[in-house]
Amino acid sequence: CGPAGRAVQSSRRLIVRRGAPPPRRPGARVFGRDGVRSLGRIGGRIPDPSSCGGQHPDTPDGDDAQELLNDADSFDGELSSVASPAVPPFVAAGPLEDLLLPVPRCLPQSVVAPPILVWRCKHAHGLFSMFSLALGHALTCEQKGWALIVDWSGDELLYKGPPGEPNLWHAFFQQPAVLVCPPSVLLQALRQGRFMETDKHEVAFGAYRGAIQGFGSIPPAQAAQGRALVRRHVALREAFAQRLQGMISTLLGGGHQWLAVHIRRGDKAIEAAANFLLGDEDLLLRIVVQCAAWHCTGVFLCTDDPGLKTRLRSRLEASPESGGAGLAVSLYPSALSSLTGQGTHFDKSLDCYKKAEDVMVETLLMARGCHGLLSTYSNVSAAVVYLSPTGYLYSTFWDPVESCGIDQAVEDTLLAPQPTCGMEAGSFGTQGLLQALACAK
Repeated sequence: CGPAGRAVQSSRRLIVRRGAPPPRRPGARVFGRDGVRSLGRIGGRIPDPSSCGGQHPDTPDGDDAQELLNDADSFDGELSSVASPAVPPFVAAGPLEDLLLPVPRCLPQSVVAPPILVWRCKHAHGLFSMFSLALGHALTCEQKGWALIVDWSGDELLYKGPPGEPNLWHAFFQQPAVLVCPPSVLLQALRQGRFMETDKHEVAFGAYRGAIQGFGSIPPAQAAQGRALVRRHVALREAFAQRLQGMISTLLGGGHQWLAVHIRRGDKAIEAAANFLLGDEDLLLRIVVQCAAWHCTGVFLCTDDPGLKTRLRSRLEASPESGGAGLAVSLYPSALSSLTGQGTHFDKSLDCYKKAEDVMVETLLMARGCHGLLSTYSNVSAAVVYLSPTGYLYSTFWDPVESCGIDQAVEDTLLAPQPTCGMEAGSFGTQGLLQALACAK
């Protein structure tokens, strides 16, 4: 999960003058001409561009710079998002310049790109652990007035991009830099070698709240900050957004209000032992109570434990008379590891892109297609909160249920059950609670 997040103390700003070689900090590195696509081999010291016809020999040429921004200069001016009349998009659609700079579409020559940071991720952990580091870089760059380019193509990573796209970030998102600076200006800066590069990650956004048991749950103020940060720096690729919207309609329709449930098991015991202390009955009861509290009639069930997924689905879908909850249940067909105690992201037998796409799609379905989230501790659960719209409800299995007197109703049913809705006197436990809540719906 990387080092604990810590604030960046330096207040120094990097100033880049047009036509001058880029300044270098101690430890800063630049790309070689043939190292931009894979961001692999690093070039050396930067000579004066005037000595080589105005372009540094270690600077990416036009094609390489274009690849780094992933066709950013052909961007059509619309920021992609998941279209939903009830859910605001990540970034409001509109002309790119209107969202970035108060200048006309025909930009004057005096417009200069901000300092650009290219982050080459070498963090060989889960996808949303990587995402928390990307948000940390986005926040740091925002505070320093820099533009961020994210590179998720390193050989060290547990995931790979789809065929023809080595940078996994590009499979899902626009580059954050194009949301703060016109692509044409960024391309010019890249071609002139005016950018920095790092593979370090000093800040994990959220400081592991909601992800690791010892750091606790996500407070409302942090959730609001994360959502605002996502709105400013995260925009879905148009094709991916369209696919996601189709899956929301297919999997999370039917007139139901959906509760997203995420239960992380796998290799998480070292970071969140509590995730493994909840038995099937504990999970079932809390899911049903949460549905009643938030008026949800469907459960979008997500877990990396295949056996648990099968058992919970059966109980949630079954009628209350047969010991179930009588709820609609929807699943996304994620590829999961069959090895007990192993995280899916560490399973080398699974396709390196499919397992990335599966967890990304499942996370966005929870965030954008559901009414609220009930979860254990995990980076995925934390990301759902930050990727969700304002007003999205969220709770862990250990937080109190807060709505409509549900706590008292549950206590009354468990401790002093009464005959109701066809229940026999003296019924108690899971089945009695499920029947009582089903009759109350």
